[in-house]
Order: sequence, then structure tokens, then C-alpha cells
Amino acid sequence: MPHPKIVIVMMIKVNPEASMTKIKAMRVKLGLRQLDLAKKADVSLTWLWALENSFSSRVSKDIKDRVARALGCAYEDLFPGQ
Repeated sequence: MPHPKIVIVMMIKVNPEASMTKIKAMRVKLGLRQLDLAKKADVSLTWLWALENSFSSRVSKDIKDRVARALGCAYEDLFPGQ
């Protein structure tokens, strides 16, 4: 007689903000799309994507500063020690 299969299903509640960068979390909290923030900061979507996906070392200080100002915060708040 074959053994019955046992299936265990685990439900995990995930906090979506836990994996977000500070920039993305702030943008989402303000209800902005990437396009909205890019226009407000006068930066390309490519640079904003790079910042939101932890490639900030490749982005100039000027662009980082524009994004910080567009989010209404200081550069140091988003990029401590940079």
C-alpha cells in the first residue's frame, strides 16, 4: 500500500518595505512612481533605478543630491558616509 503524500504549506507574511532601499521606501511612502520622482529630481529613470537597486556607488553626488532634495530630505540621510 503506497504512503500518502504529505504537503506542508507555510504562509509567511512579508513586509515589502524590508527589502527596499531608503530611496524606494520614501518614494513609495510619498505615493510617487519612479517616473514622477525622476522628473521631480531632473534625473533619468536609469539613474533612479540604479539608486533604488543599490548601485549608488556608480551614481554621481550631484544626482544623489537632486534625488534627496526631491524627496524632501538631506543627502546625508539617504547616503550616510558617502
